[in-house]
Amino acid sequence: MNYKFLFILLLFILSGCKIDTNNSSKIKYNQNKYENKGFALIYSEELLEKKILKKKIDDRSLSIYHDYLNKGTKVKITNLINKKSLVAQVDKKIKNIDFYNSIISQRISNELEININQPYVEIKEIKNNSIFL
Repeated sequence: MNYKFLFILLLFILSGCKIDTNNSSKIKYNQNKYENKGFALIYSEELLEKKILKKKIDDRSLSIYHDYLNKGTKVKITNLINKKSLVAQVDKKIKNIDFYNSIISQRISNELEININQPYVEIKEIKNNSIFL
């Protein structure tokens, strides 16, 4: 009989506990849109030699490689230093870029005038509006 009372008491005590997780990630989802500020890795041939990438990025393309967003997602890339921006498309979902938020093509780097030593950019997902009248 004492075990039933102890079990019920323990059940009430444990059900009253709240586990609070701290989600202090740099990734924000504003109205289910992905936003991230961080450093971008600018594509060069060294990435193929170091085997970080398996496929070459076309220098003339407006495409990026990203680790969270799926292929075909449109994103707005903004250079946070000079506030220039453009719209690009995720070409491939890639892992192995722990510090960087994306790998961008040389054309994006040139058009946004991104400093190679300080490639600080913001990436925002663009959701397609299906309501056009």
